Amino acid sequence: MIALLIHLDLPLRALLVLVPFVSLAAMLPVTLSGLGVREGVWALLLQPLGVSSVDAVGFSLLFYLANLLVGAVGGVVYMMRGAGIAPLPVEAAA
Repeated sequence: MIALLIHLDLPLRALLVLVPFVSLAAMLPVTLSGLGVREGVWALLLQPLGVSSVDAVGFSLLFYLANLLVGAVGGVVYMMRGAGIAPLPVEAAA
């Protein structure tokens, strides 16, 4: 878990409740890829749990990086295997 990497003692149920709200806020078309909005919302929502703004922003960026890496691995696998769609046969010219 990413929170444990930076020594944040966050209960799992808090993360299960907060992640959807942060994801919704990041989907707002305010900034590119939700950067800045996501970090601000994490800082705001983790403050009552005793997490400093610096730690919340660090957690947010690591969480975003982990999602990017998973997506990149999936993209490489997709490119290597293809979409599973067979090419159309080429018709002979009449």
